[in-house]
Amino acid sequence: IHILNGLSNFENDEKNIIMLSPHPATDIEKIKLLQKEICPNLKINYVLGESTYNLLTVAKLVVCGYSTIAIEAALFSVRSVRVAPLGSFPLFDYEELIPTIHSPAHFKKWIENQNLNNEMKDTEKNELFSLAKKYFYKIDGKTADRMWTFIKEQTSLSQDINYPKKKIFVN
Repeated sequence: IHILNGLSNFENDEKNIIMLSPHPATDIEKIKLLQKEICPNLKINYVLGESTYNLLTVAKLVVCGYSTIAIEAALFSVRSVRVAPLGSFPLFDYEELIPTIHSPAHFKKWIENQNLNNEMKDTEKNELFSLAKKYFYKIDGKTADRMWTFIKEQTSLSQDINYPKKKIFVN
């Protein structure tokens, strides 16, 4: 709802396409009803059955709430902005490269100052990649291997613990 509120001052233009890739747990029909109420004149393309990560390969800007997709977009050299109501408790540290917008008017003013149709400079791409590295331990595709190794180590440690043979119940 916050993202739709942020978009409520916008109109479609021929240069930009708005694609909405909902979280899998989100009720898409509720979002469509809210869109008709909050921003009925805005054409939004609902993308279902396609990974949000695939959409990042063609995106110029990611608009989200307090989602990690704002940081993950940096891996694809895609700018992002968070939309959150004023006074909401932030779930992430403030990042200069990921501004937080609190009102439709603020969002419209911010986006008008962006140059989204031009190619991103290498310095900005490097800054975004550094931001992603700050949040993601290693970007090597082996996260699952490290997780399973850790779980196996924990399992073998628990087998070495001498548990008491008598069970003690306390009422």
